[in-house]
Amino acid sequence: MVQALIPKGIATPRLIAHIVIFEFEDVLPLYRHEEPFARKGMDLRRQTMADWMIAVAAAANPVLAAVKRRLRGGPAVPVDETPSRKACDLYTRQGTRGSPDAYCRSAPMSRRSASVATAAVTSEITAPEIDSENRDDDSPDFSQVI
Repeated sequence: MVQALIPKGIATPRLIAHIVIFEFEDVLPLYRHEEPFARKGMDLRRQTMADWMIAVAAAANPVLAAVKRRLRGGPAVPVDETPSRKACDLYTRQGTRGSPDAYCRSAPMSRRSASVATAAVTSEITAPEIDSENRDDDSPDFSQVI
């Protein structure tokens, strides 16, 4: 038998997956979930859904940590240069002297040569490591990083 993601909880894996996908993939805030559930006769409050999201994040932490270790342990960080709606794409890897290497750009590169990739991966950075756990907002100013 599969262990429940939320001990003694009533949420099924399907319901949790639904909420997580609508929250992160479809960017639908939790308060917007309440009305459709109410129309179906479910009294499901946003605080309950937020608690479930916290439980999902805690359960996913070991997987996320393993992915980060794997990425940071290699000689290079694979990068998808597909344009995104975010102001800046940032990828970090722990450097040999404790400072992170970063690849950060806010506009597409004008040329694709080995020198561009080498400069991006080997640049010395003195700013503290920046990742999703310690950012204050979704659009920080990365101009001082590179």
